[in-house]
Amino acid sequence: MKAHLRWIAVCTMVALGGLAASAPTPTTPSPAQKDLGQVEEMTARLLARLQEETIWKEESRKTELLESLALARTLRAEALVPPLLEHITYMPVYKPLDIAELTQHMPKSGDLYPAWASLIAIGPPAVQPILEEMKRTDPSAPVDLRHPTMRGQEMLEHKRRPGFLARCLRDVYYTGGHGAELAKLRLQLEIEKSSGQAKVFLTKYLDHQAFRSPGELLKENQEKNE
Repeated sequence: MKAHLRWIAVCTMVALGGLAASAPTPTTPSPAQKDLGQVEEMTARLLARLQEETIWKEESRKTELLESLALARTLRAEALVPPLLEHITYMPVYKPLDIAELTQHMPKSGDLYPAWASLIAIGPPAVQPILEEMKRTDPSAPVDLRHPTMRGQEMLEHKRRPGFLARCLRDVYYTGGHGAELAKLRLQLEIEKSSGQAKVFLTKYLDHQAFRSPGELLKENQEKNE
């Protein structure tokens, strides 16, 4: 009996030793895994910064904001879409340029509308959030000049928001000069899946200038000039 127990003990020790030997040993992260971890950490920090309302409003933080938006265009992370979409019409204040400066430098869209440019850089992952925002934004709604809280620049941004959404959707799909047509097809697909007020608003966007092809715009201009 004792011999049998000793045999069971020996077998158990051997089995446990085998399990320990076969268990995966901890491995150090590869360079690619380290890079990915750094990108994810950087994206999380950038998202937290863009979610701060003061960074969009305080003049003292404008440089920090513009550097953050430039980084957003580099990272192209889907997680950054919500704050960028909320501030899609953001435009920094520029000092007037004289004629000499204009011949040497023309501000790029990324300089004029950095949040909008960042959404375009992110590309297809921004499409559905843009469409969801269009469902909530009536492109034909007039701006209430007597609004109790909106003033000046904020009122202007509110008025321009539908156009920014439409053009952003178009420019995400801009491939070989067919951005308007492809974006319009995507918009029509979303209309088919929608209902109620969302469907009404999306349908109104179909007539927006952003979704007309260059040929259609040229024809319209020719008809106006006749």
